Amino acid sequence: MNDLTVIDAAEQQRLKEMMGVTVDSNSGTERVPMLKINTDTEDDEGNEIRPGTIYLRDNEPLAYAKEFKLRVLGQHYQYIEYNPELNKTVCKTTINQSLMKKHDFLDTRGTRKCGMTKPKSQMEDYEKQRFQNVTCFRQLRGLVSYEGTDKHGNPATIENQPAILLLKGSNFMPFEEEVIKRLPKGSTFWDFWLNVSLERRKTGSVVYYVMHFDFDPSDVQTFDTKTAETVRAFADMVDRENERILKAHKEATSARTSGDYEVAEYEDLDSDLV
Repeated sequence: MNDLTVIDAAEQQRLKEMMGVTVDSNSGTERVPMLKINTDTEDDEGNEIRPGTIYLRDNEPLAYAKEFKLRVLGQHYQYIEYNPELNKTVCKTTINQSLMKKHDFLDTRGTRKCGMTKPKSQMEDYEKQRFQNVTCFRQLRGLVSYEGTDKHGNPATIENQPAILLLKGSNFMPFEEEVIKRLPKGSTFWDFWLNVSLERRKTGSVVYYVMHFDFDPSDVQTFDTKTAETVRAFADMVDRENERILKAHKEATSARTSGDYEVAEYEDLDSDLV
């Protein structure tokens, strides 16, 4: 999706407004609201909220729901290293369309895959310790709709809102298994609205939630002009982010060569993404 026609500044601004895009003042990174899983029992103001619900961060008012509909318009992958002590993202790679070897995950440190040269399954214990905070995310960008409730329990509706969903760990593979492998021949994921639910799981004292995806293969959605504009806006955002990352990669490589090297830090991700 990164080969779409380049658009001028005025058109970019129009698409940003349509997509609800905001810009992080610290990093300059463009952002759309993030769809997140809530595991808390109350919010920062002490209002009771249900764990095992989803909500759209940066959307006001916050609306919580057990299930939602998602029309995925883009799927990408990115490696991110988060430092819990600094509470910052200290390295991230280019955003790529697949995990195939032909895609080079160059990073902001001037290396690849945040310094990893082999899968964690092949690492020695000391290597696993070093890279324990490096995570590969499946990124889904698309439109989300659901009927939920706000922090006071009042009905709240989210309809066709642009969003990004970052999947890792136990949530990394369900989209592949339950959507990609079930697509009818000749179709793509953006042809369908997905019904997404959360399954509660518990390992020892740790409670976590796994997303499950279902869809009706016969209910094909129209790929209209507005949908195409949304896809173009997402693709353009990914391109610009990759330009920033490649610029940082080049600068870090040059700095290492000259001996004047410092790791770039980013503040555009939360600790619960790791």
